[in-house]
Amino acid sequence: MAVDIPHTTPSDAFPLSPPPSPPRSPPIPALRRPEPSVDAAAAVTTSLREAAAHVAGHSQTLQPVENSVQTLRHQARFDVPGTPDMSPAQYDAHHHPTEVAEAFMRRIFVDWSASRAFQAEDAGVELVCPGWTGAVAQRLGTSHGKQRQMPLEPSMRSLYVHMPRACDRGALRDHILQLLDTASERVCAGRVVFCLERSMPDLASLLHGLCYVGGQVTSRAGQLDAWTDLHPLPALVLVSVAL
Repeated sequence: MAVDIPHTTPSDAFPLSPPPSPPRSPPIPALRRPEPSVDAAAAVTTSLREAAAHVAGHSQTLQPVENSVQTLRHQARFDVPGTPDMSPAQYDAHHHPTEVAEAFMRRIFVDWSASRAFQAEDAGVELVCPGWTGAVAQRLGTSHGKQRQMPLEPSMRSLYVHMPRACDRGALRDHILQLLDTASERVCAGRVVFCLERSMPDLASLLHGLCYVGGQVTSRAGQLDAWTDLHPLPALVLVSVAL
């Protein structure tokens, strides 16, 4: 049986050669970093040198300041004398009264400044009992119309101490004994006068405790103190313990 073969035209047949390639775009040239010119490199070098010179000059300027600070620190550590362990009154009772001692006595007695019969001496109370303050009242004598210091006798010296409101009541007994020892053995005082504030809530118990060591109330509400003949502040109660 005959088979009909379809007739194809040359346009329907497969091409004998591949189609032509599309046109290629021209290659893109590689990017290159522009070489710095000689003038630009010289400008950068000059800028770096100027910056280095500025930093060096700033360091030289700061050097004297640092040396001065180190000098001051050295002087602060080694030139300032330390706080002595003992008050000068414990070694030399004839030294001049300190401003702190005078200020303390002025706070206790309203007419202390007008009196010329006593001088105040530092007793180092704050070193013995932290928080407490005090001073020694030394009686002065008169010779040919001029005041002179009396011989170093306990009867001519009294230690006045002020008890702080925040005092630890548990350590009160030890503090009282230390103050009595300081008065008799170190500052050569014949009596210790405890200055208590009347507004203390436990004033009655404090007075009762001081009576056990021989304390006697010598002034209430500004009454005249018999030993100094001066008037303490009305807000204070003075309790004297003879040694």
